[in-house]
Order: sequence, then structure tokens, then C-alpha cells
Amino acid sequence: MFLQLCSFIHWDDIAEDIFSRAANHMMQLHDQSHNEIATAKEFLLHFVGATGKWDSYSFLKVTNEIRAYSLLNFHPERKTFSIHPLVHSWTRTTLDKAESYHSCMDDILGLCIREIQDYDMQLASLRLVSHVDSLIKVFSTNFRWQHANIYHHVGRYAEAKELWILEVENQRRLYREDSLSTLTAMNNLGNAYDRLDQFEEAKNLKVDVLEKRRRLLGEDDLDTVMAMHNLAATYYMLGRFEDAEKLQVDVLEKRRRLLGNDHPETLGAMCNLGLTYHDLEQFEEAAKLHVVVVEKWKQLAGDDHPETLVAMHSLALAYERLGRFNEAEKLKVVVLEKRKKIFGEDHSDTLHAMNNLGDTYYHMGHHVEAEALFFSALERWRKLFGDDHPKTQLVMRNLNITYHALGKQAEAAELKKLLKDVEDALEEDEDHGADSGI
Repeated sequence: MFLQLCSFIHWDDIAEDIFSRAANHMMQLHDQSHNEIATAKEFLLHFVGATGKWDSYSFLKVTNEIRAYSLLNFHPERKTFSIHPLVHSWTRTTLDKAESYHSCMDDILGLCIREIQDYDMQLASLRLVSHVDSLIKVFSTNFRWQHANIYHHVGRYAEAKELWILEVENQRRLYREDSLSTLTAMNNLGNAYDRLDQFEEAKNLKVDVLEKRRRLLGEDDLDTVMAMHNLAATYYMLGRFEDAEKLQVDVLEKRRRLLGNDHPETLGAMCNLGLTYHDLEQFEEAAKLHVVVVEKWKQLAGDDHPETLVAMHSLALAYERLGRFNEAEKLKVVVLEKRKKIFGEDHSDTLHAMNNLGDTYYHMGHHVEAEALFFSALERWRKLFGDDHPKTQLVMRNLNITYHALGKQAEAAELKKLLKDVEDALEEDEDHGADSGI
């Protein structure tokens, strides 16, 4: 059955922890939930020992039997399995009840995603997204939430948004407008809007979520505090820094009291408050917070964890505004190198790092190095998001300024014309929308 189930996820990068995480989460569920995943439970229990813990030996025994027939390959350097694409496709055609196998594997992957801790989700998502892509051809009402979470963490925000819209509607239909699960889905949809630069839509959702959580749960409930944290992030993106600061100071105080100084959510609050101090031109206060956050994330998750890199980048921004360009450059170089290694060249976090290091080089007078980074970032932003995306236009402006600094007037003029064409097209779209009542 293992081979048949795996024919519904991607043929490569099939890891034992997909199944072990699913089993661990399954064992924590109440009996009623077990009824909803009966087939997945029956399969996973083959690999659960008498103590209720995952039994790797039993899993290894099954996979070794399949490998003996050359139907499954093991890659020791990655500790993952793969199936030859032809065998993978053929296996699915041999099934009488393909839908039941698909549903079972969907349950297993969904349980796996539920088991992943928030601060590990971004790295885990990079390995799981290809499997979600394979399964999501038939949407699962049980695990659409988890699929959206994966897409969000790999930077596929438009796809995440569409799934969250469906999930908000689903939660409203199943429960009610102000149920806790509906509010969480609304909050997650708001976060997707943030990432797509649709800040007014995000704000409207998040204000609603915060008001309802305050009424239902009280000021000090962690879900209410999370809603404050998320609304503050949207205020920050809207340039409402004083409003963001008020919420963030409150969030940090509550998380320190409720969770302790070293909890990931407390560190997230410190990082965000530091960024707001930066935009309020309180650079010393920002740097002090970011130094603490960097050290704590290194201790908690290691030098290569995405949250460590976010903290390093935030510290670099503060150093830059304090005139400490050499220290900022060193941090940004590390962040870019590690993001390329972890996420690849085309991930939005990598592109942000390229643009930000280019900005540092520009202000240090290293215009040739800045040009190379801006040019590379612009090519990728255009390919991924199009010319009319705000981030694409930002990098266009940065590259245009750099061309002027290098005396490349022809290139600067060409890029300026492209930027004007994009801006004119956007204005025409807005005028058309106003005239048509859209």
C-alpha cells in the first residue's frame, strides 16, 4: 500500500518524517477525529509500536521490501526516497479505487503538516510543496487549511489567498461568523493580502478579527495577542508607524509575561517592534532589540534558520541607518548567501535580500556591485510577478538610480521609459475601474 499511496504525491523527496509526523499527530487526536481518517489511521498504525511511538524499524522493513524489487530508491545524503517517474505513473493506473488512495494520502500529508511547529514551517514547506501540488488537484475539505499554509510559507501568496478565501467561506458555513476557527482563517487570509500588498483588505479583516477576539477571549488571551501582532504588521506596511508601535509594545509586554523572554512569539514581537523603531528613526533602540533577537534565534534554532536570517537582516537595516555600513554589509552578504542556499534564487525572500544588499552597496559607493544585484533581482521579479508589481517597480527605480551613478544614461533612459509605461498603464486601469464602477 505504501507504493500506491506515494503515487499520489511527488515521485521525489519522499521522506519518512511525512509518515512519522502524521502518525504522531494522529495519536494525539480524539476518537471522533479518528473516524474521519479511518483508512489513514489503519495504514499508519502498522508503524506505531506498543508504546504509541513511531517505529522506524517497521517502516524500514516495508521500504526495504519495495526496494528489493527496484521499485523504490533511497538517497542516503538526503535521507529520502524516490520512485522512477514511469513506475510512479504506472502504479496509479493499476488501482481500482484510486480516489480512496488519494484521500488516504491527503489525510496523511495533512496530519503531517499539522504536526509541524510554526517556526519550522518555512523550511518544512520547501520540502512538502511539491507533494501538495500533486495532491491538490482534488481539493480536500479536511486539509485545505494546511495546503494554504504551505503555499504561504514558500511565497506562493496568490495561491494561498485563493485557498484561504475558500476556507473562510467553509468555516462560516460549518460554524458561524465569529467562531474561533473562522476568525483564524480570516486572519490568515489577511496575512496573504499583506504579502500581496493589498493592505486595506488586510487591515479590514484584521480589525474585525481583533475586535471579536477581544470580546470573546479577553485582552490577555494568546489568540487576541496574535491578532494584535498581525494588525500591527499591517499598520506598519500602511506607514502607520505610531499605531503599529502602540500595539507592538503591548504585544511584547504580554508575550514576555505569558510566554517568557525566549519564546519564538516573543522574539517575533521584539523583531517587529525593532523594525517600527527603525521607521520612527529610533535607530539605537531598534539595534538593541535586534541584537538580542539575533542571539536568541541562533541559540534556539541555529545560524541557518529563516527566523535567524530575518533577525540578521533587521539588525543590518538598523546598522545602516546608524552609519555602520561595513557591519550592515557583512550581515546582508550572509543573509543573501544563506537564503540562496535554503530557498533558491527565485524565492521572494532571496530577492528581497538581493535588493537590500544592492541598496547597501549603492550607499557605500560600490555602484558596480549594486548594479549586478539590482539587475538580477529585477529580472526575477519581472518573471515571477510582472512589471506592475510594487516590488518590481521599486527595484526598477533602484537600478535606474544606479545607472545614473555609473553614467549609463542610455540604460537609465530606457528603464525610465519602461517604468513610466507601467505607471501610465496602472493609471489607465484605475481610471477604467472608476468609470465602470468596479
